[in-house]
Amino acid sequence: MIHCRRLTFECKYTHVDAHQDDRKAYAELVRKSQLNCCMDSLAKKVIWLLKGEELPVQEALPLEPVAVFVGGEKMTSGSEDNIRFWCHRQIAKEAFANSKVKGPNNEQFEEIHWRSCYGALVKAPRMFQVWACKQVMGVAGTNEMQARYTRDKRCPSCNNAIETCSHVLTCEEEGRVDLLHKSIDLLEMWCEDNDTDEDLQDVLITYARGRGGRSVQELIPNRSMSYVRLARSMDCIGWRRFMEGKISKEIVRIQSQYLESSESRMTIRRWAEGLVIKLLEVTHGQWLYRNVHVHDFKSGDLASKRKEELRKALEDQLYQGEEGLEKEDEYLLDINLDTLDDSSGEDQAIWLLALKAAREAYQLRNGSMAADAAEEEPD
Repeated sequence: MIHCRRLTFECKYTHVDAHQDDRKAYAELVRKSQLNCCMDSLAKKVIWLLKGEELPVQEALPLEPVAVFVGGEKMTSGSEDNIRFWCHRQIAKEAFANSKVKGPNNEQFEEIHWRSCYGALVKAPRMFQVWACKQVMGVAGTNEMQARYTRDKRCPSCNNAIETCSHVLTCEEEGRVDLLHKSIDLLEMWCEDNDTDEDLQDVLITYARGRGGRSVQELIPNRSMSYVRLARSMDCIGWRRFMEGKISKEIVRIQSQYLESSESRMTIRRWAEGLVIKLLEVTHGQWLYRNVHVHDFKSGDLASKRKEELRKALEDQLYQGEEGLEKEDEYLLDINLDTLDDSSGEDQAIWLLALKAAREAYQLRNGSMAADAAEEEPD
């Protein structure tokens, strides 16, 4: 229409309402409205004929003077989210290219379906986003990172290997391994409830249970070329990144074909974003286990160290006995240390403060009496 302004003759434009045949019979419409309905039907026919096939590359419309493409996608009104995604993807690619950043390498980066990762995390709670970022970048609060303050890099569960973000997923401590398999059971239930291709589900769950010990190539010896491509892509990405929600583009392609051929109402976008979140939840579960082990107020490592120090201080007080205590304060020595392991230690800490205060009071009182006696003695 912009180019029509350059015509040598005068044109007059009028608006014709769309979809008038929804309210009136086609025969009752004027010629302009009938033509409009015909064009609408032809456009829909083209779309329906493309169903189940790979869509053609987007192009500029005839006589369209300007068209903006980002990442191969044509930007139209309401494309803010697409622009934001492609900008973030470029920033992430440049960041991961830095040798100092512990993230996916360039080959892995190109195999990951970043659209699903972005769509899943942008809807997640802010602190979950922060944790996911730290886990992928390898800068979460592991003992390796905390060693500058604590000087102990060992894993609090196995007490053997250096605790890194990668080790959080691969720790051999019995409780962690058991929790990992139970979390993968929940992932399998999610796959069954969300119309996942059975062959694809079998590969994903078996690979997850393998904990990096088996490649995807070993799991699909007699599959089609689509699964061969899947194996190459997933093995390139690796088990750790997969468990961090970095799913392969081939996973999305296989599941998309399955959904298109089925009667499922599940969309590929919702399925892929859901898979990303479920995988992240498995990894997050390992962190929750680890943090309870370290920070639990009654039985965590930090609590155990605190209570061990408290036990030693109380034993020192008991060793001193009644010496340094007033008669009315001797009841403070009647304390049961056996209950310390099953409690938070708060009562025992208060008891220790009371004992120390009683001894301080005794010393102050006796020191004052000694000074008074010295002043009363004749020269």
